[in-house]
Amino acid sequence: MPSVRVFLGETDFRRTCQVRVMPFDLLGKASEEDSGGLGSAMKKKIGGRVVPRGVIVDGGRVYTRLAVAGKIVKKSFGSLKDPNALAAAVRAANRHHDDKRLGRQGLERPAEHISVERACEIYWEHHASKKPTAGNYGRALRHFKGLFGARPLDSMTYLDVQNYRVARERDGLSPSSINREHTVLTHLFNSLRTWRRLKVIPNLRLPEGNPGSEVRKVGEKQFRRKRVLSPEEFDQFMKSSTVQVRRACLAAVLTGLRRKDLQNLTVDTVNEPLNLLQGVQAKTGKPYSVPIVGAMREIIETAPGRNVLDFTNFRKAFEQAKARAGLKVPFQFRDLRRTAARMMLAKGADLATVSAYLGHTTISMTEAYVQAEREHKQIAGEILGSLYRAPAPDQESEGCQVSESADFRIKVSALLSDNVEKVQREIVSKTLYS
Repeated sequence: MPSVRVFLGETDFRRTCQVRVMPFDLLGKASEEDSGGLGSAMKKKIGGRVVPRGVIVDGGRVYTRLAVAGKIVKKSFGSLKDPNALAAAVRAANRHHDDKRLGRQGLERPAEHISVERACEIYWEHHASKKPTAGNYGRALRHFKGLFGARPLDSMTYLDVQNYRVARERDGLSPSSINREHTVLTHLFNSLRTWRRLKVIPNLRLPEGNPGSEVRKVGEKQFRRKRVLSPEEFDQFMKSSTVQVRRACLAAVLTGLRRKDLQNLTVDTVNEPLNLLQGVQAKTGKPYSVPIVGAMREIIETAPGRNVLDFTNFRKAFEQAKARAGLKVPFQFRDLRRTAARMMLAKGADLATVSAYLGHTTISMTEAYVQAEREHKQIAGEILGSLYRAPAPDQESEGCQVSESADFRIKVSALLSDNVEKVQREIVSKTLYS
């Protein structure tokens, strides 16, 4: 490095020192690697956008590399392919430089007032847009913004949540759907509070508590669907259906998958070595694994193309099949998933296995999904009653004895056989094309 002699002061005292001189062609590298100094004063473009110093790209991800309290801190904001990641990094870098210029580094930033509309945008950017059910989140957020709009976020109270529920009820929305939107609103406030604490977002002014948590939702137990098709009803419906509808409905019963997951079934979801259908649930984003059994193998081998099932104009064909079948009690396509669960339980599968088959997180979800009917409780009681008979008054020391009544055993066996015949009749492949 070259050295220069520097004259310090007007006195006779002279000193010399070594001064580093950086060549001009290295300034570009310095601006990318350093968050301070001469080179970093230069701005650059990333993804066609001019960004402030301290914003860098490393391995396809966007980072800020800034000097905080004498240390270089590198923070990731996501993939460069995500435009929100680059925008968030630019905001963070600009905020850092403003604090440094105004001498606010190390000081708590004053809380920022934002509207409900802006809060919904932040929630969408950081959470809702990344969920498999982003469409449902988007609809709920649009209603929030439409009702509250420019209302200051920190002025929200539980009364506003109550008024929102009343307004949505007037719109004709069902109580269960209102509960789902209520859940989104509650999660919005919780998320903003968490992100503020973790400094993911600026310091925002929020309500003292969570307005959504202070309002009770309507109990959904009374609104849960309980429709289960009997084997006779399913056979009657299959005979009245086209091949397209038969394939889809039979696949729904054999796999227990939701309609969206059935639509996503392709040759890539078939794991031949393990004889499994493997994929990700569209509703929850969690993986599922279902064995390929019986007629499901035939359905896969006769797939019309890359997709295993054809859902083109399916709704119209499905409704026409229901009309031709003339079932007394109407049903929906989603009821086939519940029907599959009930058939497995009636066939002897334990609840934990059925829960794993359906892809439920907990067994309690499955319990709510397939509630026991009165006739099934009666059958269970008869099974227990058939094991013992009451002791006679003169047999106090002998205790209860196993029932030896052949007539009673025959009666119970006939009862069980009759009910199981209704609930668990085998669905054979001939129903597919008959």
